[in-house]
Order: sequence, then C-alpha cells, then structure tokens
Amino acid sequence: MERRKPGGGSTGPQLPIHLAPVESRIFANLTALVEHLVVCRYSDGTPRRTGRMFLEVQGAGFRIVLKEPDMGLELPVSGQTLDDVFAAADLILGVEDPPWIPDPWQLERLTKRRR
Repeated sequence: MERRKPGGGSTGPQLPIHLAPVESRIFANLTALVEHLVVCRYSDGTPRRTGRMFLEVQGAGFRIVLKEPDMGLELPVSGQTLDDVFAAADLILGVEDPPWIPDPWQLERLTKRRR
C-alpha cells in the first residue's frame, strides 16, 4: 500500500485541511507533529482519518507512539524528557520517508472493514 502525504491538494471535493484549531504556543515549532494530528485530507485531496499520538512513561524516559489509521501503521519514538520525545517525533515525521512499522491491531481492523 502506497503511503500518501497529508496536506493541501486541490483535486477532489474541497474538504478543509483541518477541522480543529491548530494555533498553539507549546507546539508552534512542531509543525510536522501538528500536521500528523490534525490534517484530514491527503495531498491528492482524498479524505484522511487524522493521526493519533499516545504518550507514556517508559522507565526513566518517555515514549510516544504515533498512529496512521488509514494505513495501519505506527511509529514509536522515545526520549529522555518530554521536550526530547516531542522534538524527536516532529523530526522523524518531517523526513521524506518516516520509518513506519505495521500496527497489527489497526491492520486487523482494516481487514475486517474491507470484508
């Protein structure tokens, strides 16, 4: 399955790029992370279920698990501090081809939905 990029796009129905307000002082410099969480259409204009983020404490550090529901993918990111883990997640999401891995739970749900 080819991964599509969240973003603008001018084809298809004119859906809003995002529905929730995205202005934030805390996340102002984490644009790739905010985009992952709020953008509701792909660059080709097709609808997109917004991404998800789960934050947990892992030993003496933190872990974020990002989810891409339409593709059945997840991306775990770890850091020593909250600032580190959020910055790392934003950095990884900003690369051309982030290292997503299959999300078994979501893939099972996608398979059931297609039947």
